[in-house]
Amino acid sequence: MTRTLAVRGGLVVAPGGAREADVLIEDELIVALTAPGEAAADDEIDARDCVVLPGAVDAHVHVGLDYRLLDGGVATSADSYDDASRAAAVGGTTTIIDFAMQVEGEGLRAPLERRLSDIRPSAVDVALHCWMLEANAQALREIPELVARGVPSLKVFLAYSQLGEPMPDEDLLAVWKGVASAGGIMQAHCESWPIIRARLEAAVAAGATGYADFAASRPPVSEADAVGRALALAAASGAETYCVHVSTQGGVEHLRLARMHGLAVHGECCPHHLLLDESRYLGERPGDFVMSPPLRSAEHRAALWAGLVDGTLEVTAADHAAWPPPIKAPGPGFLEAVHGAAGNGLLLPLLAAQVGRVEGFGWEQLARSTAENPARIFRLPDKGGLAPGRHADLVVLHPDDVVPVPQVPPYWKVDNGIFRDLPHVPPRVVLQRGRVLAREGSFTGEPAAGRFVPGVT
Repeated sequence: MTRTLAVRGGLVVAPGGAREADVLIEDELIVALTAPGEAAADDEIDARDCVVLPGAVDAHVHVGLDYRLLDGGVATSADSYDDASRAAAVGGTTTIIDFAMQVEGEGLRAPLERRLSDIRPSAVDVALHCWMLEANAQALREIPELVARGVPSLKVFLAYSQLGEPMPDEDLLAVWKGVASAGGIMQAHCESWPIIRARLEAAVAAGATGYADFAASRPPVSEADAVGRALALAAASGAETYCVHVSTQGGVEHLRLARMHGLAVHGECCPHHLLLDESRYLGERPGDFVMSPPLRSAEHRAALWAGLVDGTLEVTAADHAAWPPPIKAPGPGFLEAVHGAAGNGLLLPLLAAQVGRVEGFGWEQLARSTAENPARIFRLPDKGGLAPGRHADLVVLHPDDVVPVPQVPPYWKVDNGIFRDLPHVPPRVVLQRGRVLAREGSFTGEPAAGRFVPGVT
């Protein structure tokens, strides 16, 4: 029996623009955007004076991430899909895109099967990228199978978080060409290993390995150089290419120029690079802020906002990884620190608080960068927009509900979040496929109700 639901009277931020409307839902799908009060429904949600946004598609999330330490051991991040998906849901993220992670000596089929098993407890929908560490013959052969099974994007590293050689150039080019041939999307972590290696060797020799020295060990020129290399590989291979967590003015400029020349390239930025700066390495708990690439200066933050507003940077994503303090920052310097920070469920609320504060950044730009663009780029046609025929994934929030981020956001497994006390706008109601997933910061959905959402090629 068909069930109808109307989300009534909000400012609906749809792909064609924002307007006051009702969102009419039948079962799992949006069927119409109508004038307020026009259509009858079995149930309704009052969204008057509120903004209605598409549920966020967070394109860069790590749940249960394995990280190789300098001593050869492996640390695993703190959350599982049971709690991580609840944290995502209350913050308005209705689709997570995580990574199937290859390890040395294997192809790509095995990591995909592992990750499909890992995500079964998820309460939100999940899509996948593949994290590729080794371009062995088996992995290269399995790229077309991976894309055909709904994982169209493969990520490589031009530098790693800790010491360790990335893929050689000939292997990188082979991957780029393989992805191009399969009709997939290349993702690149863009930092220059030769520059970082030289900086790290100099820092160790000088004893300059405290947290205050961290940003200088991975300088802005390192990213600019690597973005340029990734775009050259894109041009040489013909592969659509996506640069993750762009953090510098140089990275933005490279992307802008490449797009002007017709390359199919995309740029992502993260809330931590938009909202925080490198002074955090001089303040309290500096180890919490160790990540790659590091936090940057105000000049680079301004360039990121400009790139986001003009569309050069198409996607905002959390790059979430939850590390408890004893693992995250166990010593007095950055060499021992694990890279990455928790941000799950805060993507939409943090950026919603910036609407009207940052010139040119409005509700439509927010919807595009958190939902519409990631769904389009990673080929999730049912996701990312408030339009008839798409999944009824939506968020109702009131722009005046601006409050500080708590020390421990709902359902988090760590207490060292880097966004504590920053302004954010928690959603009042979150729907996924037409069902209420969360209300007022509490998860109200069904455990394990999320689905694997394949990318369509």
